This record gives sequence, C-alpha cells and structure tokens, in this order.
Amino acid sequence: MSIDGFDSLLALYRLALKDKRQRLRRHMASLREPMNADVAEAEVAELRGMLHKMAGSAGAYGFPEVSDQARLLERQWIAWLKSPPESRRPLSELCADVLTPTLKLLVLMDKAIAAATRAAEDME
Repeated sequence: MSIDGFDSLLALYRLALKDKRQRLRRHMASLREPMNADVAEAEVAELRGMLHKMAGSAGAYGFPEVSDQARLLERQWIAWLKSPPESRRPLSELCADVLTPTLKLLVLMDKAIAAATRAAEDME
C-alpha cells in the first residue's frame, strides 16, 4: 500500500476514534446508572468488545499507548464478566476504580486524533 493509501486509512481511523471516544463516554455514563444484571452484563460485554478492537487496531495505526491503555481496561472488564454474577463487585465501585485509567485513555485518544488530523492536513 502506498503512503497515500495509509494516510487515507489513517484519516478514516481518526473518524473511527472520534466515534469510539464518544461511545466510551456513553458506556461509562450508562454503567454508573442503576440497571438490572442482564442489562449491565450486556453493556459491559459491549464495552469490552469495543476496548478489545481498539487495543488491536490502535497499535497497527501507530498509537501503541492507546492500544496498551485499552488492553489494560479490557482486562479489568473481562475479570468482572468472568466472575460469578452473585459475587461481582457493584458496577459503581468498578467504575470508580477504572475512572482514572479511562480518563487516561480518553486523553490518549484525543492525542491520537490530533496526530491523525495533522497527518491528514500535511497530505493536503
């Protein structure tokens, strides 16, 4: 693939990261609200899936810090999902524990979006 082709992919990834940043914020806000166990498990599973994809794709696009942070968060949510429902920590506690790492991921995503934007501008 040519450099121009990669730059085009990078521009698309930047748009995808913007969407993922919004989805991450929505998931975290939703998980702090009271919900039944089935809804909570589905919400966490969706968040875990998004983090898994981000952990895999971010590194391929040159953002290893985003990848590492997404993977760290994914592991915490996997541990919650794997624990027996009757012994799971309340989501409010887990959300409080992952707040700082989530904020760090959001900052890293903002930096990656800015870098991809600069790369797209340099193409012009």
